[in-house]
Order: sequence, then structure tokens, then C-alpha cells
Amino acid sequence: MVGSLWGIWHAPYCLVFLPETDIQTVLPVSRAIFVIVLIITMIFWTVMFIELYRVTKSIWPGVVLHMVEDSLINPLVISGYISIVAGTEIFVSPIIGIITSILYLFVGLGIRT
Repeated sequence: MVGSLWGIWHAPYCLVFLPETDIQTVLPVSRAIFVIVLIITMIFWTVMFIELYRVTKSIWPGVVLHMVEDSLINPLVISGYISIVAGTEIFVSPIIGIITSILYLFVGLGIRT
């Protein structure tokens, strides 16, 4: 539920303000599909963010993690410093890839145990 809300919170930015070129660089799909994939990705990521909060009793680890992702990883991909083979974005993209999301999930579950 939290991941869904987190994803929906980002939907207006992705649907209106995020440049089309950035979307196509990260995942070459329509805006609507991008938002759906983004929401699913955030559901996976939420496990780790919640577990970090649960262990530390602070929102700051999540804030720092989100800042690193937005200020380091996203620009590296969008600016082309990290190149991803066309057609594999959904699997290996550090922003929205399946492998990345599963790793976030496993890190969260690992923290949980």
C-alpha cells in the first residue's frame, strides 16, 4: 500500500513534467506504461525503505538513499554515462529495472531478518 501511494505521488511528475527524452532513455515506453512500471518498482523498493526506518527509527536513511538515487544514479543514466543495451532496460536499468528492484527487495528482506 505504501509503495503504491509512493508511486502515485510521483505520477504527476512523470506524466506532466518529466521530459519525454528522459523517459525514453530510462525505458522506451509511453508515459502511462512508464508510470505503471514506476509504481510496481516503488512497491518493491518500499520494503527496503520501510525496513531501514524500522531499524533506525529515522527517516534520514531513506531520505539520503532517495537523494543519492535522484542526484547520482538518475543523472548518470539520463546523461549517458551509464549505457544500457537497447531492449534490456526493463531488466538491468539501475533506475527502473527488474533486477535492481529485486535486489532492493532482497536487501529489505535481509534487513528484516
